[in-house]
Amino acid sequence: SKTSIIVFTSLVCRAAIEGGLSPEEAYALGDSYIQSAENAKTLGDLEPLGLMMYDDFVRRVHKCRTNPHLSQQVQKCVDYIEMNLDKKIRAADIAALVGYTEYYMTHKFKEETGLSVTDYIKFAKIERAKVLLKSTNQTVQDIAAALSFSTRNYFSRIFQEVTGQTPMEYREK
Repeated sequence: SKTSIIVFTSLVCRAAIEGGLSPEEAYALGDSYIQSAENAKTLGDLEPLGLMMYDDFVRRVHKCRTNPHLSQQVQKCVDYIEMNLDKKIRAADIAALVGYTEYYMTHKFKEETGLSVTDYIKFAKIERAKVLLKSTNQTVQDIAAALSFSTRNYFSRIFQEVTGQTPMEYREK
């Protein structure tokens, strides 16, 4: 059980760094949870540790990804986009989520983030694709499908537009 908690903590720590948490904070937090696991005397001491550690990392990553310069409604839009990168995201759906008209939401979003909703979605999906290219053996086709791109070619074109290289070039580097 101790080994499982330690491995789980290491994986969550790495994921938190990829999610935007500073390596210094992530490693310090991970080390403290690993030390707690090592110090546990009974299974009862270990049982709540994994969930507590996971919840702590999730809250910290969310906090560092939450922009204090965004209004609550635009942050809600950003959070929705980040949590639904595997789906086709429409501006009308996001506007309905926050109770705005599509026109008002798209203008407010661009005013606060500096990007159109479409561009933000595109950049967020490419950031997720970069993580998948680095950390998995999924094919480019599978990654394109997982991120709801209509075709592999469209995904590759957008990826190259954003990063300056093809998905395969990115993976090789």
